[in-house]
Amino acid sequence: MGGPRVTSGTDSKQDYRSPSELMTGIGKRFGPISFDLAAHAGNKQHPRYFAPTHFTEQIILDHHPWDMGDVKLHGPMEGVDGVQISFVKHDKKKGYIHEKKTRNDDPEAYGKDAFAHSWADLSKKFGGEHRSGRGLLYLNCEFNDITPWARRFFEESEKGANGLLLTPMTTANWFRDYMAGKADCYMLSGRLSFDGKNVFPKDCCLSHYSPDCHGDLFLWDWQKDEICHSWGRTRR
Repeated sequence: MGGPRVTSGTDSKQDYRSPSELMTGIGKRFGPISFDLAAHAGNKQHPRYFAPTHFTEQIILDHHPWDMGDVKLHGPMEGVDGVQISFVKHDKKKGYIHEKKTRNDDPEAYGKDAFAHSWADLSKKFGGEHRSGRGLLYLNCEFNDITPWARRFFEESEKGANGLLLTPMTTANWFRDYMAGKADCYMLSGRLSFDGKNVFPKDCCLSHYSPDCHGDLFLWDWQKDEICHSWGRTRR
């Protein structure tokens, strides 16, 4: 289940904490966060959070014991104590790339599967912490699997959920189908650094889902908390 974060650089770590500077800007513009929808104890943005059911990380080796000539084996290769190792691909520069998937046992988590809960109910339940009366949910999901999260956020906002989704800025299908015209989208002016060293190589977007949103588009200088430009429908 979701939870990892994406960073630039050559390492495979996928669960960096969202930049603290960005979170400060979010607090100024949108108010306090009431729930983190995909996190773990090391990167959570709020004490209440959903943790992934499994953690996945890459392991790079200079050899592959299951390699059979030109035939590359895919799928699970080992399963011991909840750890499953799969061969992904061979990279000429890096070596043999494997994935290790480990069951997550996190006693601090509110739950392990965000999709098994009503996000609209969470906003309502923790609404007393937010000036709008709806608790603010935060989501920084896997950047390589955004569609189900964006779809769910749109569906839950129709039921009353109030929240923010951090993604790359793109014209992908999930943006067209579940963000554009459905959430207020804030293009971030100033690129993010998830690890404090490497600048993420793409522009990012923060989408605000709420019954009060109109599907407008903003260019937001999140470091100064200034709206540089906005595009919206003419309202009567």
